[in-house]
Amino acid sequence: MNDASQGKRSHAMGSAFLRLWTFETISLFGTQITAITIPLTAIITLRATPLELGILAGARTAPWLLATLPAGVWVDRRSRRQTIVLMNLVQATLLALIPALAAVHALTMAVLISIAFVTGCAALPLRQAMHAIIPTLVPLEALDRANGRLAASESLAEVAGPGIGGWLAAVLGPPTAILADVVSFVVAALGIRRLPRDDQRPASEGTGIGEGIRFTLGNVWLRAFAIEAASMNLGWAVFDAVLAAFAVRILGLEPYVLGIVFGAASLGAVVGSAASPFLARVLGLGRTILWASAVGGIVLLLIPVFARVGHPTASAALLGICLFVHNFAGVVSGVEVAAIRQAVTPQRVFGRAYAAYLLIAMGIAPLGGLAAGVVAATATYRVALLVGATCAGLAWLWLFTSPIRVAVSLETLVGPRQG
Repeated sequence: MNDASQGKRSHAMGSAFLRLWTFETISLFGTQITAITIPLTAIITLRATPLELGILAGARTAPWLLATLPAGVWVDRRSRRQTIVLMNLVQATLLALIPALAAVHALTMAVLISIAFVTGCAALPLRQAMHAIIPTLVPLEALDRANGRLAASESLAEVAGPGIGGWLAAVLGPPTAILADVVSFVVAALGIRRLPRDDQRPASEGTGIGEGIRFTLGNVWLRAFAIEAASMNLGWAVFDAVLAAFAVRILGLEPYVLGIVFGAASLGAVVGSAASPFLARVLGLGRTILWASAVGGIVLLLIPVFARVGHPTASAALLGICLFVHNFAGVVSGVEVAAIRQAVTPQRVFGRAYAAYLLIAMGIAPLGGLAAGVVAATATYRVALLVGATCAGLAWLWLFTSPIRVAVSLETLVGPRQG
């Protein structure tokens, strides 16, 4: 692609989106730093027990079940720009309490758990408002490229953020390292505050949680995507819960090797975010989503079936390749699904509809870890991996039975579906 074409594509997305993308990327890196520094604060600074660490982990994920739907109502009743700014500042303020309290020896596990829970609640309307505002900043034909750029930023942050966080924790101490995320949230809030005003106001009727659920389950596209995502996420939760133990105890991989494998495999998401718009143009929108979903799930079956063949190096290579393909396919599908969701969902109900989608797609995943533990305890790690991979590998069938397989592009499907 020549420079002129690239310039036209960037211009099509508009300077407002480029500003949003830039400052959200800064925030994403800060978030990934905190993802490791909060647990390190509990382990090193507060000497948390295993039970306390489990409660902390639960506090960070509980908002997905408890606050997703109310957050959607909030997003639909307020300016999306103001919501993003406010929630960035709320998280910055809460996280700043951790190093401040640690400095005066007043930080406790109860306080850390509370902060983790409330920041998790604040992150939900931020995420929903971010997805809701994108269709107002870019034209229809640029939605997949815009989502691809945000997905690439998220993937890069997931690759580099924990390493940066670990280094900062080693140099500054875990509580002080959290200030990096505080700064990232403040910078993001100040930058996004300069986006064009959007005056989202509550609709006169149907502003409750139920409307979002009804819209999501009543829309043929969103219903299929949500159920497919729930099946895939449940399967991956089972698979992921025992993957590290399988790799270390069964395959004999050293922890540092496993870290290298996971880091390299994460790059598949970066490549997928860049390739997704191209694949959608070449293969068609529906075929891209369908094939990506199928490949991303089925490839996981290769790990428990073939991973123990040969030397541990060969097992590590197979593990890395399979996870790279899984991450690549997952982001390819996710970018295009996000574009369709943004195209077919009216702005007045977007927050609540996306909240309902997230609850369906993510709400069942916490059961996966429990199921994996039960299967691994009663059978083997390999059987648990097979159960998870089978669930993920069959998820694409929900899409095969939907109209998505015949969709060619956003332009061909959004007209009759938008209504």
